[in-house]
Amino acid sequence: MPFRLLFAAALLICAPASFAAAEGGRYLPDILAGGPQAEAMKTMLAGAPAHVAWVKELKGPSGPSRIVEVAGQRREIGFICKQNACMNNQFKVLFSADGAFAVGLLITASGPEFFGSPTPAERKALVETQQP
Repeated sequence: MPFRLLFAAALLICAPASFAAAEGGRYLPDILAGGPQAEAMKTMLAGAPAHVAWVKELKGPSGPSRIVEVAGQRREIGFICKQNACMNNQFKVLFSADGAFAVGLLITASGPEFFGSPTPAERKALVETQQP
């Protein structure tokens, strides 16, 4: 009997975390912590210009992620903006369902800049999805 109670308690504790991952609402540092998304983001930003160093270092506030559908597949979009310069320095990153692939969009006063060679459908999702 005590084992059943312990098991039920463990399920209740773990349920909110798995629900959050399935429905979005995670912050970019949390998305990148310990999962395949960290490697996907690193690959996407490999060779990126110096002006995106703040993205690589996660130097700025992050908003909750959103789940979107791109070409019939569920994807998660994470958000971050540059500390003390959010208005003209926003970055969105779109992860594949398994987290192993990422494409991104940097929005600055100079205009949009895409990373990771997004498809037209991925570009559309990055441009149109707003941070909640």
